[in-house]
Amino acid sequence: MVTSVVVLQIFLLLLPGFCTQKIKAKIATLKASTDLDRITDALVYSLLNYASVILFGWLAGIKVPNVYDAVKADKIDLTSVGFTPGFILALFGVSLFWGFLIGFADDQDWLYRILRAARLSTKSGRVDVWSDAFHDIRRVWVRVHLEDGRMIVGWPDYYSGESGQRELFLKDAAFIDQGGNEYPVDGAGVLVTIHGKISVVEMLNSRKEMANV
Repeated sequence: MVTSVVVLQIFLLLLPGFCTQKIKAKIATLKASTDLDRITDALVYSLLNYASVILFGWLAGIKVPNVYDAVKADKIDLTSVGFTPGFILALFGVSLFWGFLIGFADDQDWLYRILRAARLSTKSGRVDVWSDAFHDIRRVWVRVHLEDGRMIVGWPDYYSGESGQRELFLKDAAFIDQGGNEYPVDGAGVLVTIHGKISVVEMLNSRKEMANV
């Protein structure tokens, strides 16, 4: 029973980090990670959240609980440090702030852009090149080649973010056969799924290029 209470209190201490992690995952498409990676991230985000609240309280002249005192050699005692409703609310607000900021930064690949510009890395923080291409190359028409020889042209309105999915929704779409004949779609567009087996995606300069096969 005592062990269960300690585990619960540890979870409550790490809850702000898990909250930040969850918000980040809703905004950015993340690479696959293990349970250990997620726990490690939650620890780092929890430290960031607590440090932010404590720093803000210090700058504003507000006394905040000493979280360090909650961690004892034999147990974790949250009640001894006086977790007030105001502190918990501030902690929740900071968790949301960092979740949105880190998630947006990851989605826009800010960190790796800076590292690549400084020639410190050649990596990208996104899932794969598919995600990189459709994030960074926007407002262009595309021509999708399928393995059976057919082609579809259109405006990429939606695209999959998960690695390996390779799905697209094209607005103002048209099919092009091997003879170059164009057959516009009478409807909202075309959903190209993984079963369509995309082999090549061309990023076109303009709609006029769509007919030039």
